[in-house]
Amino acid sequence: MVFDKKLYEQALLALSEKEEIISVQRLELDKLRKFIFGFKSEKRTNEAGYGQIGLFYLGVAQSVQREFSESVSTTNPIELPA
Repeated sequence: MVFDKKLYEQALLALSEKEEIISVQRLELDKLRKFIFGFKSEKRTNEAGYGQIGLFYLGVAQSVQREFSESVSTTNPIELPA
């Protein structure tokens, strides 16, 4: 088998260029994933945050909640100028 040093160096150069492109694209992909899906620290849960009490654990009667919901839904919305 004949070993061509020049051909080998060209192949190594092409390989390193491809690896450079791949690493740049991986960084770009990671950036886009964080943009679309958010950082792990920004993930939210359905539960109340640490040290917060949920509304239903306060013992608020359902009738009070219903009255509040009705009063909020019947108020006039703010009209914005066109």
